[in-house]
Amino acid sequence: NAKNNAAFTDAKPLTWGVNTDDNNLNYLYIGENKHENEAVPSYGSWFWGFTLPAGNYYLAEDLKLSYAIRIEKNATVNLCLNGHSITKITDDSSGFEGVITIDEGGTLSLCDCKNSGKIAHESNKIGRGVQVGGSKSANFNMYGGEISGNNAGSSSDQGQDGAGVYMAGGAFNMYGGKITDNRVESNQKQNNGVGGVYAESGTFTMYGGEISGNTSPKHGGGVYMT
Repeated sequence: NAKNNAAFTDAKPLTWGVNTDDNNLNYLYIGENKHENEAVPSYGSWFWGFTLPAGNYYLAEDLKLSYAIRIEKNATVNLCLNGHSITKITDDSSGFEGVITIDEGGTLSLCDCKNSGKIAHESNKIGRGVQVGGSKSANFNMYGGEISGNNAGSSSDQGQDGAGVYMAGGAFNMYGGKITDNRVESNQKQNNGVGGVYAESGTFTMYGGEISGNTSPKHGGGVYMT
């Protein structure tokens, strides 16, 4: 399972490439043939993203993507970072999605067999690491990997909540891995900040792992639960 075995028996590799038919955007590809099975951007419950259907996956290389990875509605996905990183190279749309966003009813179990994989934005881009649910709940189980280098706001805009992980509802169970060096830089009063984990609804249970080095101007850098 995702907790103990990153090398799933039926896992499909994930790679990326430039799509010259779509303004040279960086696309996600699923399967052995890198430029054959593209994950076409689609609209989920409230946002655009590369749809990842139910199944087991691993990163075959570092990914640099123009859109978020969207865990399909009601799908169960096991993902091994395999020592690689997923970096989103564009700003989130109004801050309402992450590098990975779990659509309503979906479940993501994240692990990393090589303990060096990361989920991040490029240094000058704004957005969350992982968003759990939207108008309805979803589930996130974190066994390994690192969520770092995400900025959910700046002094020039309203800013958002939860730079590392934002929970709109459901359950986030953290068994391992790190949530570190995420930040909210907004000076606005209407957002709650929180650089690490912001749970607007649902439950967050921490069994292990590390949350450290996250910053925000309002409710602190660690964990905030409403």
